[in-house]
Amino acid sequence: MEGILVVDKEVQWTSHDVVSKLRNILKIKKIGHTGTLDPLATGVLVILLGRATKILQFLQEQEKEYIAQICLGISTDTFDAQGQVREKKEVPEFELADVERAGNSFEGEIEQSPPPFSAIKIGGRKSYQLARAGKAVELKPRKVNISQIELLEWKSPVLKLRILCSRGTYIRSLAEDIGQKLGCGGHLLSLRRIRSGEFSIDQALTLNQIFTLHEKETLHREVISIDQALRHLPAINLSSNGIFSFEHGAKVNLSAISDIPLGAVSQSVHPYQNKVRVKDDTGHLMGIGRLDPLTGRLCPLSVFR
Repeated sequence: MEGILVVDKEVQWTSHDVVSKLRNILKIKKIGHTGTLDPLATGVLVILLGRATKILQFLQEQEKEYIAQICLGISTDTFDAQGQVREKKEVPEFELADVERAGNSFEGEIEQSPPPFSAIKIGGRKSYQLARAGKAVELKPRKVNISQIELLEWKSPVLKLRILCSRGTYIRSLAEDIGQKLGCGGHLLSLRRIRSGEFSIDQALTLNQIFTLHEKETLHREVISIDQALRHLPAINLSSNGIFSFEHGAKVNLSAISDIPLGAVSQSVHPYQNKVRVKDDTGHLMGIGRLDPLTGRLCPLSVFR
């Protein structure tokens, strides 16, 4: 079995727990995921099976969508409901527009400081290990992009948001920052990821459902193929003289490509641009490449042997 399974992660499970459980159920060694969810969080966890682990980097870049509840008036050391209370403040009688304006102020490309209780390593140790030991943790801010923050509900002291953001965004940090912006503090009360790239909660299965389908030998119907998982990338077909070169990791002249989709090649030389699915002359997926407008060649990025 190889491809993508969309899992609806339950609360208190770590992403590692889910991978370990699936490894035991499916008896597959090569399993990965496209983005960690905290134990407090639930929702979409994209699981890669077998050769699908090769496409991890091409799925991680995609936007994610969350539903978050933030409790104002209480700040915690972990920025979420599982931490120790740091400070309590009275929550003013905010108007809906006040709360909406505070959230919207974090839209766009911003510098975000990760929470001290995170898996980021400092000197070989994870920051949460240092924080638990009572040591001061200072993590460098990093650029993230929050394309939309929509206020769904405000019922003091809890606000409910829908958030569209880039990889690497910490919603816990966003909860802390919004609380500080409003002057009363706050923490993340609950979090549910409803989309990761092309994969939505509507496709997701719980671990119990996966186990049941596996027992019935029908789980394969829910596994998304590698080709389908990469449908956000344009597809090209190689002629016979380009297939051998690509299979062996060599660059291929664009003349060996039978058809290049309109818009598949821009003049950008950025390494994340111009990526394509590469297929042979029968339509079989061979791997992923990048069309280089400067050299006029197809550069292999990942070859499925």
